[in-house]
Amino acid sequence: FSSLLQRHVHWFARADRLQRTIGVHFKDPSLLRRVFVHTSWIETENLEPWCASAAAVAARAGLPSPTSAHRLRALLRRGGWRRVLTRLERDGNAVVDMPLVSTLEGNSHRLTFLGDGVLGALVAHHAFTAFPWGDEGVLSDARIGVTSNKMLALYSFQLGLPSLLLVGERNGSGIVFRDCPKEITRLVVGAMEGLMAALYLDQGLGACRKLLARLLFPCAADLPLRRAWLAAACRPAPTPDATPAAPATSEHDARLLAFQEQTGMRFRSFGLLRQALTHPSFFHTVETPAIGTGWAPSARVCPGAASAAQLRGGVDPRLHNQRLEWLGDALLNLAAIDYVLHHYPEDHEHPVQLLRTALVNNPTICDAAAKCGMQHAARFSHDQLGESGRARDKMLADCFEATIGALYLDRQPLGLAAVKAFTSAVLFPITQATVAERRWMDPKARLQYALNVFSTTAGVQMTKRFELLEEHGPAHERMYVVGCFVNEVLVATARGLSITDAQMGAALRAQEELHLTIDD
Repeated sequence: FSSLLQRHVHWFARADRLQRTIGVHFKDPSLLRRVFVHTSWIETENLEPWCASAAAVAARAGLPSPTSAHRLRALLRRGGWRRVLTRLERDGNAVVDMPLVSTLEGNSHRLTFLGDGVLGALVAHHAFTAFPWGDEGVLSDARIGVTSNKMLALYSFQLGLPSLLLVGERNGSGIVFRDCPKEITRLVVGAMEGLMAALYLDQGLGACRKLLARLLFPCAADLPLRRAWLAAACRPAPTPDATPAAPATSEHDARLLAFQEQTGMRFRSFGLLRQALTHPSFFHTVETPAIGTGWAPSARVCPGAASAAQLRGGVDPRLHNQRLEWLGDALLNLAAIDYVLHHYPEDHEHPVQLLRTALVNNPTICDAAAKCGMQHAARFSHDQLGESGRARDKMLADCFEATIGALYLDRQPLGLAAVKAFTSAVLFPITQATVAERRWMDPKARLQYALNVFSTTAGVQMTKRFELLEEHGPAHERMYVVGCFVNEVLVATARGLSITDAQMGAALRAQEELHLTIDD
């Protein structure tokens, strides 16, 4: 076992060097190890191949011959290898089940999933503060420029993460890693995302922000830029002139005060709440306030506001909630991932992704917004209120996400804690019903699940497919009719403004026609 132990000694030495490089000592070393464990390594690098050599070693030592990995682990524990590895981790309280990572410990997929959310929220906040006049497109481009796979791979190589990866020779599809650059890129990108997730769980969002600043500005000459980048996150967000919360100066302010009373939230900057609950469509029919008057931003708050708005020829971005909605979307994504991972620790990545999607989709968000009375405090265009239910739901969901973004900015430096508290009270309590009714599935997934269950219990193979039957109408209002076939028999049809919508409707009707339920 000298070679096996030597491999682990080298790995822990590299891990210790990584911690010194980023200036962080992990409280839970198992988190750091889990970052670099790939599924292929768990499947191929198990203890069984060493059982034969272990038998020879044990025979010479006068110990019972191990005939299985289970007995080998017990032998290693008696022989002191576990104590050696625990000391290497420099934490006597760390739980180490065995020298090699067991399947119970899992792999890096869940951490990668969380790390993607951490990076998205972190960079969204910095883009929001760095580009105070940028619209949603500008902010998205800025975030992509920092968190693209190419940049994440570069960060990973800067830290030397590839040398820490624990991977097998092939992935689950049989592709050899060394022969596929895309797979190698995916591995190193996943390592960077996993490291961010582990750092977030172990040290908090502030440590992740410092590490990202170090990676963006690695040189000593860039130190002023690094400090400025970190300081930008602590600056208060530019908001419209903060009209005192009381007494109310307008009918909308009165509704906002009532909303605060109902939800128990108290915004330090009342202008942020006003901005969050003002949809851009409101200015389609209302004359835009002049710069420096009413509740528009003044030159004192942000010099050059008038010229910036005039150059764009549109509404000042701080008068409506588009930017806050963009920020709130990233924060809500992180809060939902964090919640799901902590409440469903045994689920694999794919079910967790489905649960997160169920928590942050528009219907669920609209239910939560209606629950706290947000629709009575928000301002929309009266013309668009007459549109379809989907358009109204989208506007209300945008206001909910913008409120989350405003709450995060208003409660800095504890903004994320405030967001988690708000979403846990308003949005996430419906999780149990979501899980019980499998509402994370769309109609197509629910139909497939029901057919699979029926095939298993009845012993009859059930297959489905969708076919476009007809389409009509002008190009800008095209209507599609789709049929759902089960075992090549047309069961249901539905129409929609897109093929996807029509397929969803056909799947829902097919499930009703066949009397299939999730519990069948």
